[in-house]
Amino acid sequence: MTTTAPLSPEAVRVRDLLVGLLAAMDFPAEVDARPQGPTGVHLTVRAEEVAALVGREGQILDALQYVMNRLVRRTVGPDWFCSIDAGGYRERRQMIMAREARDIAERVRATGRPFTFPPLPAFERRAVHRALVDDPEIETVSLEPAVNGLKRVVVRRRAAPPAGTTPPPSDAGPAQTAAGA
Repeated sequence: MTTTAPLSPEAVRVRDLLVGLLAAMDFPAEVDARPQGPTGVHLTVRAEEVAALVGREGQILDALQYVMNRLVRRTVGPDWFCSIDAGGYRERRQMIMAREARDIAERVRATGRPFTFPPLPAFERRAVHRALVDDPEIETVSLEPAVNGLKRVVVRRRAAPPAGTTPPPSDAGPAQTAAGA
């Protein structure tokens, strides 16, 4: 078990909780930990049978993270949390979702029709929102209510500014007038 930054005693307890849980499951693995904000810990699991820990579409990994967060809040403190990745699964999914979001934004831009993703876990919704947050023409909205903890994300064109408002200045430089052209 290695760490990338010094861990607080609470973060060490979080890491040790996962190590103990995996050992109780008779699942041989190594766990790395790094701080994630003042009360969070990101745990990375390395194992030969990592696919068994991830499960179909990350369902087992999500369940493990849920159980761990329940344990963490009860044993370390109510403000503490952890995120868990195994074999780089979540990192790969975030990159895939960001790429898909940008492709869908281009389609929405071209057609004008909004696109609704199927229900997504929180980390995938965040990847979609982050990928498009700086797009001046496109916005993303999470829909309520959640279905089994999952929400849909809509990618759509931003609403036109209300009539009579001044559009934001462009970076194109001074506009040329008809007389000066």
